[in-house]
Amino acid sequence: MTEEWVVAEDGCGMKMLRLPDGRFAGVGYKFELDTLINLTSLPLRDDDVLLCSYPKSGCHWLWQNIRFLLDDRVTLDAVDKETGMVEIHSREYFHGLPSPRILNIHERPEHMPADLMKGKAKIVFVYRNPKDVAVSFFHHFKGFSAYCLEGNFSNFLKRFVQGLVISGGIFDYLKEWETFFKKNPHIPRIILSYENFKMNPIPERRRLASYLCTQPSDLFLQEIKDATSLDVMRDLKGEVKNSAGQSVFYRKGKIGDWKNYFTV
Repeated sequence: MTEEWVVAEDGCGMKMLRLPDGRFAGVGYKFELDTLINLTSLPLRDDDVLLCSYPKSGCHWLWQNIRFLLDDRVTLDAVDKETGMVEIHSREYFHGLPSPRILNIHERPEHMPADLMKGKAKIVFVYRNPKDVAVSFFHHFKGFSAYCLEGNFSNFLKRFVQGLVISGGIFDYLKEWETFFKKNPHIPRIILSYENFKMNPIPERRRLASYLCTQPSDLFLQEIKDATSLDVMRDLKGEVKNSAGQSVFYRKGKIGDWKNYFTV
């Protein structure tokens, strides 16, 4: 992987890593090149849970919900979804993880492990309003000084639409996954909306629990909701802060914050 200064059409630049096949990755993470290049041959287990999402779509939040549902208990410890982030660990690391593994990945269908086509692993796919994703991404890149992102939100929006960000363009990402699901109805999946999960916390968590073959009580679902609130999540991962002392990973988590940034 090589670090590259990527300039958008308006002339504003940002640092990113570029993989040999042209994909972009973020600076600041120690990506495993062998894992990324040979991802299609990564072995999956029948009881794996594969959390798939475009970045900034609530994956930290969903990962924690899945962990609590599978553990059948709420544990407010420091375990985070990076422990299951496929892009940053070696194959040996994943081989050593106990089952059931909750693996988090931002890749597109063409790069996914081939075992997925055999019906191995359950996919939890979460998507979010692209406008709110754009705002969250902007603050994410601004929060990490290593990216050296130039310009304001209006400049960043042009970059976002061009797909000159981690994981490429969101519209192509969502279209490719939609096509993949239509062509492969045999692959287990549940598709969650960030907005629905937030507005209907108990019913959506119950639906997720049913898909994961767990039978939690409404009281336990409420405990999970409380334990995965933004304030609690921010406390768990508050060590990564921007220059203003604010959490980079957990900012607002609100629906419709894009209205404070987009012009008419």
